[in-house]
Amino acid sequence: SKMSRMSAKAILQIVSKEFLSFVNDLSEEEMISVEPIERFKELYITWRDHFSEMDERYKSVTDGRIINFLVQEGSLIRHHDKALILTINPQGVPARKTFWNEKLGLNREALEANKGDIEISAVSFEGEIAVTGEVVSRNVIIRNNSATVARSLTQIDISAIEFTILLPKGGDSGISSAKLPLLLYPMTEKSFTIQCCAQDVGVVNGHIRFNFESFSISRFVSLQCGNADLMNQFKPIEKYEKSKRKDLRFFRQIEDGVRPAGPGKSNTYKAPAQFPVIQELRTKESLGEAVELVQAERAALQPGNYVGLFQLLLWLEEITIAKDMLRYNAEGVQLNCDSKREFISLVVPGLAESRPSVMVGDDILVQESNGSGPPERCFKGYAHIIVDSTVYFKFSQNFHITFDPNTLYDVQFNFKRTLLRVFHQALHRIEERNADFNNWLFPSLQSFRLLPALVTSTSAALKNKQLNEYQLLAVKNIVHATGRQVPYIIFGPPGTGKTFTMVEAILKIGKLRPQSKILICAPSNSAVNVLFQRLSEKLSSLEMFRYVAYHRSSKEIIDLSSTKNLLDYCNYNANQNGFDFPGLEKFLKYKYVLATCAVAGQL
Repeated sequence: SKMSRMSAKAILQIVSKEFLSFVNDLSEEEMISVEPIERFKELYITWRDHFSEMDERYKSVTDGRIINFLVQEGSLIRHHDKALILTINPQGVPARKTFWNEKLGLNREALEANKGDIEISAVSFEGEIAVTGEVVSRNVIIRNNSATVARSLTQIDISAIEFTILLPKGGDSGISSAKLPLLLYPMTEKSFTIQCCAQDVGVVNGHIRFNFESFSISRFVSLQCGNADLMNQFKPIEKYEKSKRKDLRFFRQIEDGVRPAGPGKSNTYKAPAQFPVIQELRTKESLGEAVELVQAERAALQPGNYVGLFQLLLWLEEITIAKDMLRYNAEGVQLNCDSKREFISLVVPGLAESRPSVMVGDDILVQESNGSGPPERCFKGYAHIIVDSTVYFKFSQNFHITFDPNTLYDVQFNFKRTLLRVFHQALHRIEERNADFNNWLFPSLQSFRLLPALVTSTSAALKNKQLNEYQLLAVKNIVHATGRQVPYIIFGPPGTGKTFTMVEAILKIGKLRPQSKILICAPSNSAVNVLFQRLSEKLSSLEMFRYVAYHRSSKEIIDLSSTKNLLDYCNYNANQNGFDFPGLEKFLKYKYVLATCAVAGQL
């Protein structure tokens, strides 16, 4: 049939125009509600499902392609999360009257364009730094260039309370339209005053929309507020430009370098599986369709799709990290070597801020910039030492011998997947033992029941005068463990003693339950070190063990030490001046073991 021979583009045009027609037929009441974004999403899904039922082939046209098509046509404005859209009639009448705090994206030029013979002058506070609390003003001229048609300014919308509009002949409009509508006769103009009075230091952004009978024209304004002298001292010396992603190169011949001494072999440690990214997901992400996958999985989070959702999120995070790493690839870079040619060093700007993040054991690929060598061949180097912004690598012996410091190189940073593989491994374990984890991940009142206390007669042991009433109650509940089939969560704003309460609970469990073994984890090394420092004041190196990843610097632990040598608590090997990987039997010797969540995944 004729329909079966239609191209994908033709189907896309039909679907998109049908949707636009559907939106334009909606009443104002249908478009405006307490939660307009959610209401719009609901309407969109209803229409999509109905339209797909009419013809199966329309299901091949994704939401993302419909939105992209209509954005290009100028009929829609993409909303900030790329999954929802904000409608606007092609002739300009807004379908939604409230637009406060919306992040409008691709069609800003269309919003600012003059229309219907109405010309609005540009508004700029550029270069001016306002003192907080003082009023700064700018005039804006609205001119009707038509020789015959009068235009009526019906309403002025302002997205920020710091901005107000003074109408001609006085009258403060603010966000209301008390002095409107205002008639602009042919070939006449009116002068309005935009005022800004900011109370806080920083940048104030505003979106001002002038609404006429059948169209609207926007102006975006921005003003810096604060101490002018101070802001001038700290102003940037050049305009910030986000580094562009370089193309990822693929080499047929890679001459491997020398890896740093690792933690050594251990019978108790098994490297996690690879869990590679599914190629179909890479394709969907490149087409902008990954958001729909996440929303579908997240819509009804439950034990059955918990693992699938977080695997999907981990893979999408990996794709994003790998793309971001391309920004740090550099061309025409100078490398240096020490007098013994033992290390090849590279200065990495932004290393202190982890942009990129480079750790001992990470690798880079380098190739001569002038192209004198084979284009498909490169050298791989491994990071051995990191000092401030300088990384010291070891390449192959051949590269070190023939290295010429006057030669420039192209550098490609690689993304290390080890940590994400550990996360995938954790999800895999949950999938294997789903019944064991359900109460922890999805606790419910129906399945919850109080169990006998693991410790009795604790009141004397818990009379710590440094604990307030709520901290003491938290410690008691943790030690008694009557609700031990679900996690116990301590929460509160900064400075309320969460860490202090945790330390007290750990010490009391160890004292009142002598046979217990306590694994203490935190997401970052800095958080673990805070607990480590507090606990070391009460515990000896015979009781407590701080497991440190082999690529960390010993200086990190030395800097924590005050009266004690905290390296004695760690898996520190003085002969290697680094951290090794102890066997499981060493961990079992201690009552208290501290580690980051990622490193604990290796146990």
